Amino acid sequence: MRLLKLKAIVGGKIIVALSALIEPPYFIKRYTIENQPFMLCTFDRKKRFLLAAFMFLPPFSSKTASQSPIFTLTRRAFTLIELIVVIAIIAILAAIIAPNAFRAIEKAKISKAAADVRHIHHACGALYADTGHWPTTDQNRIRNSELMSNLYGWSGWDGPYLENSDDTHPWGGTYRFWTAWNIGEGNANDLTICFDRVNFNNGTVGHSPPLSSSLKIDRINDDGNLSTGAIRTSGSYNELFWVLVWDAF
Repeated sequence: MRLLKLKAIVGGKIIVALSALIEPPYFIKRYTIENQPFMLCTFDRKKRFLLAAFMFLPPFSSKTASQSPIFTLTRRAFTLIELIVVIAIIAILAAIIAPNAFRAIEKAKISKAAADVRHIHHACGALYADTGHWPTTDQNRIRNSELMSNLYGWSGWDGPYLENSDDTHPWGGTYRFWTAWNIGEGNANDLTICFDRVNFNNGTVGHSPPLSSSLKIDRINDDGNLSTGAIRTSGSYNELFWVLVWDAF
């Protein structure tokens, strides 16, 4: 019996070695059989294992196997050093990837906000062309404004002028018209969009755009200064205001 086991081990190693010469193994695991080192190889990505050495093991009954198994497989566990190295690599990758991911998300929000304001601006122009009026209700949501319904029975109204009535901006608040505020570039009040931090659709408090994002919006679409021009911030929460029409009222 011991001679057969020895032949099984030696024969298995020979077959694995010869197979490796024909095709390099894709993956190798180390086990022990009867306290002897043994390699378990797979030669393709589906991980079909070549159990070469097992072919040489003598047959045995279930009784013999339950009392004293012919072979046992033991797998080497990861060492503490290996685990620390893996964790360190993951941490380094996260430190590199996470900031880029957050920057990409914020960049997408900035692009969407600029596109939303352009659509609202074009809709206001179409409303004025049809009726001779700008949206007039102060601090009114876009959804409830004259763009979506003919609140005052204006002649020539041909809306709604926006396909999407969702007036939530990318930072979780709501777009609102401000019509009773003169920013200071003329003698009359201006038609302005406010990036309100309150979400009036669900009653929650979202956020105004961060100052860094507001500044990027200003640089792309205005003069790059949040204290002058058509794009400004105001209030204790630095809410963003975007003038659509100067001296509209």
